[in-house]
Amino acid sequence: MNELWQKNLVPYTRVIALERDKDRLEGERGQLIATTAQTKGKITETELQILQIDQCAARSARGLGDSSSFLACRSSASFKLAYEPSCPTWSSH
Repeated sequence: MNELWQKNLVPYTRVIALERDKDRLEGERGQLIATTAQTKGKITETELQILQIDQCAARSARGLGDSSSFLACRSSASFKLAYEPSCPTWSSH
């Protein structure tokens, strides 16, 4: 764009406006990249919580977990996210 301005083909104000737009768009791109990274981190955290819930449920269903391991599962944040009072596996404890 500077080449066009140097040849007097576009006004300098137009060059400056386009440079501002370019900088703004680069900033927005950076924000979107950061938001994407945060979202991927939350997805990974949720997937881990799902695995923890599945493991607790499997132990409880097999009858291998004692009451203390069930209580540890029940007090975890992952259990609280997925707790279903109507689930016979959990309500039996």
